[in-house]
Amino acid sequence: MEQLRHSLKELGVRRATLQKRLDDNVAFLASTSVGMHGPLVDEEGFPRADLDLYAVRTARNVVAVTANDLKALEEELHEKLRQLHESTRDLTEQRMVANGPGFPEHTTALSATSRSNAHTSARHEELMVQTLRPFLKVGLVHGSSPAVVAGLRSNDLILKFGPIDADGFAAEGVRSMATVTRASEGKLVTVWVRRDGSAIRIPLVPSRWPGEGLVGCGFEPI
Repeated sequence: MEQLRHSLKELGVRRATLQKRLDDNVAFLASTSVGMHGPLVDEEGFPRADLDLYAVRTARNVVAVTANDLKALEEELHEKLRQLHESTRDLTEQRMVANGPGFPEHTTALSATSRSNAHTSARHEELMVQTLRPFLKVGLVHGSSPAVVAGLRSNDLILKFGPIDADGFAAEGVRSMATVTRASEGKLVTVWVRRDGSAIRIPLVPSRWPGEGLVGCGFEPI
């Protein structure tokens, strides 16, 4: 488990490096008159004389390559988090067996029943969440933030944030999420998102990190 945690930390550092590279080059392109997709030739088809064409082409290439690298890294992060969650669950079950009464057969059967009930309950919750309507979209997710460690990704659609669903958000707005986040610093907040048509449970732990806030990602209205 420690090796998984170490891998996650290394991946977080790599992601922060890639994110900074992406941000720097996007900022440079934004400072030009052509951005990421504007033409590099004038109306007569000649290379534009008002641009550093080599720098623009290089930045565009870096943005494209880095965006792909970030996507692959996020998928690796998500898989490592899944492995960590499974390892944590298995360790908890092992401790339950070790600390239980001296009836291994009964304990094992009880553990199997508990796992089955938990799976049924989790599946029921997932089906219920599927019926919820999203109320926010995840924007930029900053490297090494609690959001990226939890597995949130840009463009995830928020279905539920702790106890807050679309109706609760409509009634109280962003203030409700801020209240939940502050009250849950250092504690687990279950966030349900819709990604590629599926409801996904995100175990978010709002906490202090080098950036601003306790989550480390932006939220955009839908």
